[in-house]
Amino acid sequence: MPEGGHDHDHHGHTRTAGDYVRGFFTNWGAYEGPFAQKLALTLRNRWRAHTPPFRNCCGHPGQPGC
Repeated sequence: MPEGGHDHDHHGHTRTAGDYVRGFFTNWGAYEGPFAQKLALTLRNRWRAHTPPFRNCCGHPGQPGC
C-alpha cells in the first residue's frame, strides 16, 4: 500500500466509474466500525467530495464513502 495508508491515487491518472465503485465497496468492507458510523462517514465524505470546492475526493482515503 502506498504511503499515506490508501491504495488509490487521485492525481496523475483518471479513475473510471468502476474504480470508484470498487473503492466504495472495498472501503465499506475494510473499515472496522458499526453500520451507523459507516453510514454517517459515507454521507459526510460524499458531501465533502461533491460540494464546493468540487474536488471529487473527501480527503479521508480508506473511509467509507471515499
